[in-house]
Amino acid sequence: MSDAPRPVRFSVVMPAFNSVATIGRAIRSVLAQTEMDWELLIVDDSSTDRTVDAVRELMIASPEAQIRLIVQTENRGVAAARNAGLAHATGDYVTFLDSDDEYLHDHLAIFAVELTPEIDIVIGGREIVRTDGSVDHAASRGIGVWSGREAVRQAMLDRLTPFPWDKVFRRSLFDTVRFPEGAARFEDMVTNIVLYSHARMVKAVATPTYRYFISGQSLTWGRVPTLADTTVALDYLATHLRHEFTVGMYANPLRSMRTLISLLVAQTAISRGHTSAEARNSVRQCRRAVRVPDVWATLRAEPRLGIAALLFKTAPSVYTAAYRRHVKRAFGMTA
Repeated sequence: MSDAPRPVRFSVVMPAFNSVATIGRAIRSVLAQTEMDWELLIVDDSSTDRTVDAVRELMIASPEAQIRLIVQTENRGVAAARNAGLAHATGDYVTFLDSDDEYLHDHLAIFAVELTPEIDIVIGGREIVRTDGSVDHAASRGIGVWSGREAVRQAMLDRLTPFPWDKVFRRSLFDTVRFPEGAARFEDMVTNIVLYSHARMVKAVATPTYRYFISGQSLTWGRVPTLADTTVALDYLATHLRHEFTVGMYANPLRSMRTLISLLVAQTAISRGHTSAEARNSVRQCRRAVRVPDVWATLRAEPRLGIAALLFKTAPSVYTAAYRRHVKRAFGMTA
């Protein structure tokens, strides 16, 4: 642990909140990287457990590592925590790590090989650890190299993953971009799209670099969401995405993305307890938000999503049953 940061290639930003049970594993996965040209910026979002103590203990145990701890005095959410880390980042590239997950040992090394002077963003694959301990592999459905403009369209069509943590970004992209603070959900999806719109080239590979742990207590799985949770993120996209990315060849993909967001909110509500009134109300709200013209636009832009939207709109009980089966099969959880 040095007092003054030295120039590095990769800045790893890790937001943390009440993560004492898992943050040691996450930090050790950075220490174990085969690519050693990094700094780790841990942003504690006003934890009430021993997260900060656990981080300081690991910093003392690894004095040679370039780890910095940033402690926020009030809980401001994951977007604000990531933004605080970005404000302190010095690397040529930025990558993210959630405090309840971990990097595979060659996460940074794989990205180092894939990066070129023209490529501003690289997207990797991931391992998914289910609640029963079994492991699966996943990656973006779109694998290849695109212009930033085409990557915007691919992301709107759900062909590129919406997460921040399976990617590496040229840090200069964040000179004018930050995560939308106050967003309850989808802050990462919309920020990625805005970043793609500023990128020259984007590359997606299938090689896993990240280990994602499914937990019933995580934000994604731990509460019943509503469409109100999407307002901040969608307002951010409307404000920060240039008009040219909302018309013409982007018009139907953008409508598809909005339809997808309604489906994702409904899916999470279903997974959190389809028998509760709160969950049922959320699903009904999402079904009303999926309008028939949006279904047709989605069918034209991305038939896979369009069929799902049509089923959700016309046969919600069938859609709910199908999604419960999917959750049990794919994630080892009962919806």
